[in-house]
Amino acid sequence: AANEEAVRAFIEERINLTDIPRVIGAVVTQHARCEADNLEAVLQADRDARAAAAAAIDQLAAPSVEITAA
Repeated sequence: AANEEAVRAFIEERINLTDIPRVIGAVVTQHARCEADNLEAVLQADRDARAAAAAAIDQLAAPSVEITAA
């Protein structure tokens, strides 16, 4: 799910190609392990991963503020 969201953001030109593994890494790092013993658990994990990916993408896509010397 994280990969799909990251690739979509790249295709939409919201993030760079090199940001795809960053998004996936951020999602995997924060993902809570759970048993995939029923369909709802799998679907919830998918929703959680997509939400975490969206947050990571938003952070990467946010315009950076350039600080100039006065």
